[in-house]
Amino acid sequence: ISQKILNFLAFSIKLAFPINNLSPHQIIPTNQPLDPTTSSIQSSNLQLGPNRLCYLPAGLNLNYRENPNNPEDYPVRKDEIWEQRYQIKSVLGRGSYGQVIGVEDLWSSPKYELAIKIIKNKSTFHQQALSEVEILNKILEADPMDKMNIVRYHDLFYHCNHLCLVFEKLYFSLYHLLERKDFEGLSIHLIRQFARQICKALSFLEIIGVIHCDLKPENILLDSKNNVKVCDFGWSAEYTGAMRYALLISNPYDIYPIDKPSAAL
Repeated sequence: ISQKILNFLAFSIKLAFPINNLSPHQIIPTNQPLDPTTSSIQSSNLQLGPNRLCYLPAGLNLNYRENPNNPEDYPVRKDEIWEQRYQIKSVLGRGSYGQVIGVEDLWSSPKYELAIKIIKNKSTFHQQALSEVEILNKILEADPMDKMNIVRYHDLFYHCNHLCLVFEKLYFSLYHLLERKDFEGLSIHLIRQFARQICKALSFLEIIGVIHCDLKPENILLDSKNNVKVCDFGWSAEYTGAMRYALLISNPYDIYPIDKPSAAL
């Protein structure tokens, strides 16, 4: 794809789907700054823990192996309760980073379903996850009302030397939705709806200086209201100005257009 086509796609998407011409100064401020020592994220249905900063707990052992069959993964057990709060119900998915489980929050009434991303007990994945948490905290602070079609991050904790990230529970990815329809495509109405929401999310990420770097149908999931949300910020990066993300893409373009051609394709 030529540079002119990429630039045209990025400009067209930005022009067609602005976020009401908001500037960064109109989005980022919040009435309740997130102080990791005192603040909590409030929701009408869910009592959430503190928005903690990345930290290494005393005694963390990244060489600890509890699962002999797959020594870097945690052996998930149904109905096990973590943090005296999260009761495991199912395994939702697996990836190179680890696995995602579905849980019920026992502190909420009625029981609220969440998803926990369990990072493999390996230093490279652990460090990558800590970088992801920094990105997620930045998104959370910039979008306190959950309006920008980004997966909602709630909390983090360590369990048996595994870093665990708590998210809202989402459902089918766009890939699985297409798979269920035998890859025959979606209706024009759904395509327009999903395109607007994806581009809204990407424009928001551009405003706060975040590039996703791994945008694909598997990382765009549906919520309970059939709205799409961009997920999995494990490869994401913060950027400024003419910064290049040379590890992922070897071309002369600025970093911010990378996601938008991915969405267009």
